[in-house]
Amino acid sequence: MAWAWWLSGWWAISPLQTVALLVGVPMLAMIVVDIAFVRVHRRTTTGLDFSRFRRGETSLSRIAVKVLAFYAVWAGIALLYWLLKEYAPYRSGHMLRLAAGIATPAVLLTPLYVAVVDRLQTDPHDEVWHFGQWLLGRPHDADKARTHLLASGLRAFFLPFLLGSISKLYLASEAISFSEASQSTHRMLYYYLDKLWLLDSIFASIGYLLASRLLDTHYRGVYRRAGSWFVTGICYPPYNTVFFTGTGFYQVRYWDSVIAVDSFVGLVWMALIAVVCTIYIGANLSFGLRFSNLSKRGIVTTGPYALMKHPAYFFKNVSWWLMYVPFAVVGSPLEALRACLLLAMGSGIYYLRARCEEIELADDPQYQAYCRYIERHGLVARLRSAMTITTSPSSGNRASGVQTEEERR
Repeated sequence: MAWAWWLSGWWAISPLQTVALLVGVPMLAMIVVDIAFVRVHRRTTTGLDFSRFRRGETSLSRIAVKVLAFYAVWAGIALLYWLLKEYAPYRSGHMLRLAAGIATPAVLLTPLYVAVVDRLQTDPHDEVWHFGQWLLGRPHDADKARTHLLASGLRAFFLPFLLGSISKLYLASEAISFSEASQSTHRMLYYYLDKLWLLDSIFASIGYLLASRLLDTHYRGVYRRAGSWFVTGICYPPYNTVFFTGTGFYQVRYWDSVIAVDSFVGLVWMALIAVVCTIYIGANLSFGLRFSNLSKRGIVTTGPYALMKHPAYFFKNVSWWLMYVPFAVVGSPLEALRACLLLAMGSGIYYLRARCEEIELADDPQYQAYCRYIERHGLVARLRSAMTITTSPSSGNRASGVQTEEERR
């Protein structure tokens, strides 16, 4: 990643090449590490058995049905991109060339990929096959066919604005040099945040691009409830423009407009913003190649998720309250109350997202085990345990040198 970043800055390249470098290099590195060292392709959760490569049976008709399913969905997505005005910015310039660059090898390599994976699968009649069967009007499992369609729709929804934002974020992050940023703590904060947000977009894009059984990153399922889709969708373009930006809760105040940046409070405030943003983006990066919304691609239990269930949502919202300081009285106390209520609505949306995720994953045994672990060993449980120890009567007596009757016995 650092090498790609350095090369992008050293070599005057186009926006298309910037995206290709910043996404392609870490993506290839992650694939190599996962296959060569972690050996994710050997996990039983992939549904693959590599001993079948020699003795397995190949069904050309089954492969043809799967290839048809992929091509049909991609054709439908391309039609929607062409029809909807929200995707107009992606129908020209480097985004169109990027789409063509991704689509061409995907179309050419899909038959080969499908043939290899189909031969290795313990159950080759997967979601893709069932969707192809549905297209042909043949018997199929509607639930599995729907999973393939919705998983493809997820990637089609998120990838355009994620990939489209990378070149803009890169240019913003390179607006000033490190030496210029280091002259001021205030500048350094935003220099650091620009790099963080770019990193977040890069790894989120990689998560959506790489959904493969060979990497154990395939979609096990997709959320079914309309409420889950609604509260997630309004957090992203173009809908968040209406819900969040339209309310204007941050247009009249920003933290550095009410707190002196060169004061002690300003330094503490900047440190808090940097820490919470690092945690929430670090939580996103914990997903690795499995990053995706509204889907089941395995339970992440590392990084910040080892301490709490929704660290990305929680710390992202904390960063908003720190950066937008809606509670700061600029015009009047009533205006501050209005701003707080509006931002609370945004935080409420993320609370609903968290609750919807818990409901969608409630039947997953791995998620149930994870919830039990968090209840016993999570951050709240550890704090509660520490408080119990420090406030217990026995610890207080020992600290003061007084023994209880039980201890004397």
